[in-house]
Amino acid sequence: MVKIRFNKFQLLVFFLCVGLFVLPSSLRGAINDSPYMEINFIALAALCCIYLNNIKKPACISAIKTNKWLEKWCMLSLILLLITFVILTVKRKDYESCLAYFVMIIFPALFSNFEFKDSAIFKGLAKVWMVFLHGSAIFMIVGSLCDILFDNYVSMFFTNFFQITSLYNSAQAGRMVSYMGHPLLSCELFLIYYVTYYLYTTKYLQKREKIYPVLFSLLGIALTGSKAGIVLILAAIILFHANWQGQKIVPFALLGILLLYGLGLFDLVIERLRIGIQSGDITTTRNTALAALLSRGELTFDWFSGQNIDYSWEMVAALEYPVLRWAYQFGIAVTLSLTFAVFVNPALKLLQYRVKKEWLFGLGIVAVFVNTYNGLALQRDHMMLYCATVIFLVNMARNSKGVMEQ
Repeated sequence: MVKIRFNKFQLLVFFLCVGLFVLPSSLRGAINDSPYMEINFIALAALCCIYLNNIKKPACISAIKTNKWLEKWCMLSLILLLITFVILTVKRKDYESCLAYFVMIIFPALFSNFEFKDSAIFKGLAKVWMVFLHGSAIFMIVGSLCDILFDNYVSMFFTNFFQITSLYNSAQAGRMVSYMGHPLLSCELFLIYYVTYYLYTTKYLQKREKIYPVLFSLLGIALTGSKAGIVLILAAIILFHANWQGQKIVPFALLGILLLYGLGLFDLVIERLRIGIQSGDITTTRNTALAALLSRGELTFDWFSGQNIDYSWEMVAALEYPVLRWAYQFGIAVTLSLTFAVFVNPALKLLQYRVKKEWLFGLGIVAVFVNTYNGLALQRDHMMLYCATVIFLVNMARNSKGVMEQ
C-alpha cells in the first residue's frame, strides 16, 4: 500500500479525487435529485484551489523550458473558447442551461493545459491520483466478480438504487452497472486506470509493471460490454509492448486474455460485435441515425448558435459523439475552441516535450474512447474526469526522466 503524507497540495488532490471517484454524479443524483447535485462542487473547488496554489508557487529550477509560441497559442485558444461561449449564451438566451454547461464542460476545459511548477511536489500529487484510480478499479472489480458469482446482484442493486431506465436495460443485458453509473463510464475509468498505471509505473517511476492491473482492466471492460473499450485496451497492450522481447509480462498477459476468453467473460462483447456486424452498423445505430437525420435535413449546425436536443431516440443516437453534440448545442465556433483546448493542445504539449511515443499512445487511446459516446457533452462529471486525467498524464510526461534530462 502506498503511504501518503498529506501536504496542502496533496489534500487538494485528495478532495478532487473524492469528488470524482467517491461521490460521482450518478451517486449524488440518486441521493438527492436536485439539478444542483449534477455540479461537482467538491472537485471544482479543489481544482480551482490547486490552480491558484500552483500560480503562487515559484517555478522549480530544474523545470524544462517551454515553447513560448505554444503557450501563447494555448492561452489564445482558451480565450477564444470563453468569447465564443459568451456569444452563444447571448444568442441562445437560455442562461440557466448555458451556466450549467459552462460549469461542467467549459470550466474544466480551461484547466486542461496547466503545468505544475514543482516536480517534487507533483510526484506526491500523482501518487494520490494513482491510489484513488487503483482503489476505484478494485472496488468495481469486486462488484463485477460478485455479479458473476451471484447472478448480477451488484448491478441490479445499483440499478434499483439509481432508478434510471437505461441502466436497467444495461443490467438486463448483462452489462456491469457499478457505483459510477453507466457501463461506458465504468469502461472509461478502467481504460484510464490501465493507461495511467502503465505510464506512471514504467515511464514516470521507471519501475516494472505488474500483471494484475492488465487483467483487472481487461475483465472490467469486458463486463461493461463496450466494443470500443475492448478494442482500445487490446490496442493499448499491443502498443505499450510493441517491443515485447525481454518483457516478462507479455506471455502472462496473453495467458490471462486466453483464460478470460475461456471462462466466457468476453462473450458479451463478442455477441454485441456480431449483432453490429450483421446489422451493418457496428456503432449500435449511431451512424444509421446520423445519416437518416442528415438526409432529411433535420440536423443543422450553425457557427455561433446552438439548439436543444429533442431527445427522440434517433436524435440521441445521432448525437452520441461529443463533437457532434457540441456543434449542435453550442455551435461550430465553440466546438472548434473546445476541441483544441482538450484534445489538440495536450497532444501538442507532449510533442513539445519530445516524450516517448507511449505517452502519445496513452493520451490518444483515452481521447478516442471519450469520443465514442456522449459523456463529454453531458452536465456531469465526464469532462472533469477527462480533463483531470489529461492534467496528470501530461504533467507526468513533462516530469518523466527522459524529458527532465534533455
